[in-house]
Amino acid sequence: MRRELSSLLDSVSVGRSRKQRVAARRNGPRREGGSRRPVGLGIESLEGRALLATFTVTLNTDTGALVPGELRWAINTANATPGADVIDFNIAPGGAQAIALNPGLGVLPAITDQVTIDGTTQPGYVATPLVTVSGAALAAGSDGVDFAVGSGLSTMQGLEIANFSRYGTVFTGGTGVTLAINTFTNNLDGVHAAVAPTPGTVITGNLFQANTDDGIDLTDAGAVSIVGNTITSSGGDGISLTEVAVPFGGSGVLSNQVSGSGASGLRMSAVTGTQVGGVGFAKIQ
Repeated sequence: MRRELSSLLDSVSVGRSRKQRVAARRNGPRREGGSRRPVGLGIESLEGRALLATFTVTLNTDTGALVPGELRWAINTANATPGADVIDFNIAPGGAQAIALNPGLGVLPAITDQVTIDGTTQPGYVATPLVTVSGAALAAGSDGVDFAVGSGLSTMQGLEIANFSRYGTVFTGGTGVTLAINTFTNNLDGVHAAVAPTPGTVITGNLFQANTDDGIDLTDAGAVSIVGNTITSSGGDGISLTEVAVPFGGSGVLSNQVSGSGASGLRMSAVTGTQVGGVGFAKIQ
């Protein structure tokens, strides 16, 4: 069989010398007018893709700034890693877990780079946060998660932020941050912004419960979208907006369920162009 195959291959080039074969390849087929057809090199452009760095929280302890597996380590490491990152959760054996912040270490580091903090990755998650970050043991005036300058376009979802003496989540410079399907419990304010404009903020699908002052308190926040949240039993206002502007036709403040507020369901002061709907117990100043 090998001999027959060799004979067949030899017969293909019978009558053509090597010199003739090379010349034929050089001359090649020609278009009308005598020009040679261009020969495609067959090189495909490859799309540049950057993989997100992922830092997994596997411990519910808080013992140091850079202890692998702890939440504090994950935030510090994500901050130090340029570009968008992910912090996910896999705390054994799964199910509900509480991360009680250590008073000796203080508040969590501010977020200074784009990151997605995804509590929905904790094994057993269905629709309610399983991972609680608690500031019960921290000093007075402590905040929970701080989205600072550099944290633009970050996302936090699927966590419970609880028991902070000041703000559960605070914006101190992050723009375009999304807070989705979290729970904010027993903080002074669930979410607060007052230091710098934070346009593009999206607060959607969250539960705010039993916060001692406001559920959401935004001042000078720029364009915001507050949609589809449930806010109950706030000591002050359910939603408080001061000097906030959302163009008509934008998402605005829509389809929120607000009940049991000690003051107003919705309080607005010096607010321009904001589209409002679906909020109960609203007081507008």
